[in-house]
Amino acid sequence: MASRSQRTRKQRRKREQTRAAERPATEDAAGAELLTENAVAEKEDPVVEVRSDSPVKKGVGARFGRWADRLEEAADERPPAVWGGFPLGPLAVLAGLVLIVVGVVKTDPVLMTMGVGVGAVGGLELAIREHFTGFRSHTSLLGGIIFVAAVWVSFYLAHVVLWACLLIGAVLAVPAFWWFRKRFEKASGGLTYKLR
Repeated sequence: MASRSQRTRKQRRKREQTRAAERPATEDAAGAELLTENAVAEKEDPVVEVRSDSPVKKGVGARFGRWADRLEEAADERPPAVWGGFPLGPLAVLAGLVLIVVGVVKTDPVLMTMGVGVGAVGGLELAIREHFTGFRSHTSLLGGIIFVAAVWVSFYLAHVVLWACLLIGAVLAVPAFWWFRKRFEKASGGLTYKLR
């Protein structure tokens, strides 16, 4: 079964091919087609011949060159995990879901909390990997994790008043958000966010 990015590429190629087929020959670049003398003399539809050395390009490369084509191809590939093909992130999410279900059945809040934590670690690993390789921006999520961690540590471990905990969380999350955004911009080649 084809992956989502492969299906997207196939759909994009199909759209480009249909657009190219619907486009009249007069819209092509100058010198890209040669009209036969018989078709012009008989006032029929001209026959178009495209030279093999024609400078006409298709896709993103038509405007920005081969660099943009390479960037587009590389952008569709998810970054590989450090541990190879072992699905550690999805297994962590699955383990978290199992712990949550067991915690609900046994009405054990500790198991439910552990399930949420293990599942969040699985998702956080993927978010960190995608963010720092420039595949997809997770700036808000990572900044929010810093906020929640700061509030949790200051409230439960340091026993600070809640309004002060929220203030500490905001003071730490805002520069973290800015730093995460700059790191993604550097990794993605100048983009501050990507929508997929």
